[in-house]
Amino acid sequence: MAIARPGKRAPSADVCLYQIGNDPDAHGWIVDALRERPGVVVLHELVLHHLVAGITIGRGNGRAYMEAMERDYGVPGRLLALGVLDNLLPLIWETQPERFPLTGTVLNLARGLIVHSHYVERGVREARYDGPLWRIPHAAWPGGEKVVPAEGLEGDPLVGCFGHMNMNKRIPELLEAFTLLRRQRPGAKLLLVGEATERFDLDRRLERLGIGGDSLIREGYVSEERFESLMAACDVLVNLRSPTMGETSGSVIRASPSASRCSCPTSAGSRRSPTALPCASRSTTTRWPRSPLPSSSPPTAAPSWVRRHASTCAETTTSVRSPTRTSLRSRRLPAATPQPTRS
Repeated sequence: MAIARPGKRAPSADVCLYQIGNDPDAHGWIVDALRERPGVVVLHELVLHHLVAGITIGRGNGRAYMEAMERDYGVPGRLLALGVLDNLLPLIWETQPERFPLTGTVLNLARGLIVHSHYVERGVREARYDGPLWRIPHAAWPGGEKVVPAEGLEGDPLVGCFGHMNMNKRIPELLEAFTLLRRQRPGAKLLLVGEATERFDLDRRLERLGIGGDSLIREGYVSEERFESLMAACDVLVNLRSPTMGETSGSVIRASPSASRCSCPTSAGSRRSPTALPCASRSTTTRWPRSPLPSSSPPTAAPSWVRRHASTCAETTTSVRSPTRTSLRSRRLPAATPQPTRS
C-alpha cells in the first residue's frame, strides 16, 4: 500500500482509494486527485456542500459552483447559486447545506463507494448512484491498555466536548445546558477541546453566558496522546448533531469505550443520524444526581453499542473482498432531473 501526499507525485497503484469528507482544506486536493484518476471513495459525510464551495468559489471559480448546483438541482439550483455569488442570498453551506448536499460532484467520479452507515447508503442511492457500494462499520479503537487520565482536570462533574466547535454540533445548546447544571452543581467544569469554526463566535457566547474562569477549560488541537488522556479524564462526553451531515463521528466512536467513569456521547436531532448512540438529553443533564460519581463506575451502554455497530481495524480489513478491475469499470451518473426548490 502506498500513501499519497498533497503536493507530491501520485504513487502507482492497482486501485486508488480516496478518503473524502467535507473540509475543502483537508480534502480539496483529494478531489483533484480523484478527477485525475477515478477510483474507490470512502465517503465520510453525505453532505459535501462546504467542500464543493471551497474548491469552486474558494478558488475563484464561481461558474463551477453554479454548474454543480445546476447538475444536482436543475435550473432552480443554478439560480440559487447565482444569488449566493451576487450576495443576494445567504451562504447555503452555512444556512441549509443538508437541503443541497452536492454529493454528485464526488459520486460522479467514484468507481466504487465505501460508507459507514445505512443512512449514507440510502442517501447516495437516492442521489442516483448505482455503482459498487460497500457498507463497512466505522473502525473502533480496540480496548487495550488503560489510558491514564490527564492530570489537573477536576470537576464535579467534568463535562467534555471534543472536535470542531460549530452550530451543527449544538454547542449553543450545550453551553445553555451547562449553565443550568452549574446552578445545581457549582463544582461542574466544562472542557472544550478543538477550534471554533469560521463565523462561529464561541468566545462571545461563553462571555454572554458567564462561562469562564474556574468553570471552563479550553484546549485547541492536541496530540493523539493528549486527546485520549483528556477524554479519559471526563465524567461525561457530549457530542451532539443536528442537523446531521451524514457523518459517523470518529470522536463518538472513540470516546465510547475509553471514558473512565461515565461515558454519554450523544447525538441530537434526527433519529436517522448514523451516530445515534445512547443519549443524555438536556433535561437529563439538568437532573444530574447530587451525589458524587463513583470513580469506579464503568461505562456500559456506549461500549456495548460500539461492539454491536462498529468494527475493530482487524475486522474491517477482512470484511470486504478487494474490488476487481471489472467491478470498477468507468461509470457516470445519469443526468439530473430539475427539481423545484422550496421557498
